[in-house]
Amino acid sequence: MVDYTTQLYFERKRSEVFPGAQIGIARACLRYLSLNRFGNDVWMQHLYHSHSMTHSGAIHKGQEMVDPNSDHCLRYAACYWGYHANSKAEEACQEAALCLLQKVANITSAISVFHHHTPRWIPEGFSEVHLLAFFGLEITMHNYLESSTEAEGKSKGECMLLYAAENWHEGIVKLLLAGPDV
Repeated sequence: MVDYTTQLYFERKRSEVFPGAQIGIARACLRYLSLNRFGNDVWMQHLYHSHSMTHSGAIHKGQEMVDPNSDHCLRYAACYWGYHANSKAEEACQEAALCLLQKVANITSAISVFHHHTPRWIPEGFSEVHLLAFFGLEITMHNYLESSTEAEGKSKGECMLLYAAENWHEGIVKLLLAGPDV
């Protein structure tokens, strides 16, 4: 009962008590996902193997033990950055989000972790554009599609439209329907 009451209080008062919290958390998640350690070949190879094996396969990188399944910050950042960056925080997080989206290995790593820890079906070929549609990041989606040549072929398909509609992201639905590829 106390937990639920506390949750309701913070849901109602969060913007008054912690006015910049969503922006701060979103930026922290985006910076964490943009770290070079998540974009190197050793990390990507291990990430692929650890998600396709049944056991946790930590590897040694120098003296450091690296295990994507036990990195709780990585898991949280990959699965929830978009929720924190949504609505009023999206514009403030624009630069950090676009920076992450330009780092192919890092966003691939984040999508892999998101895929592994999200209890929903994610199709083959799920890309950064699908992730933006899933989180409903309309401004980021618009700017990314306009600025990225790599996003051109990835903006096709009804899966993105399905994610946007399923999560009530009306702006994304309109953006996708207005494009020539849907």
